[in-house]
Amino acid sequence: MDKENLGQPLDLLEIWNNLPFPKFLGYEVKSCAEGRCIIELPVNPNVIGPFNVVHGGVFYSLCEVSTFLAAATVLPGDKVSVTNDINISVLKFVSGGTLLVEAWVLKSGKRSCFVEARITDDSGQPVAVARASKMIISKPSPS
Repeated sequence: MDKENLGQPLDLLEIWNNLPFPKFLGYEVKSCAEGRCIIELPVNPNVIGPFNVVHGGVFYSLCEVSTFLAAATVLPGDKVSVTNDINISVLKFVSGGTLLVEAWVLKSGKRSCFVEARITDDSGQPVAVARASKMIISKPSPS
């Protein structure tokens, strides 16, 4: 991934990739630049629910992360986006293979950003789609 294209300080992805949550789920950010983000998730035991399919919360998490990172690529370094609203539709169940998540910024202004995401399976079939509205805020100070 080209960290220089993030539009954010280079440490954003380093911080993100070192958090326990991405490591637990097992996803990898494949690219993130120019209002777009692509994430890949091999289906693994950590994401499987009680009926041997990917848990719906995993779809939500992937869409939340991908829309956040896509938005980050178009914001000044002193700004971040937080989700106001996200709507996700799960279109089919998945129990194996690899999920590909693609997110792209539809429109970004001074106070808000609108982003869509799509998750597909190994065959390229849509698994879930999402639309998120994000509020743009000043980056909080690290604690």
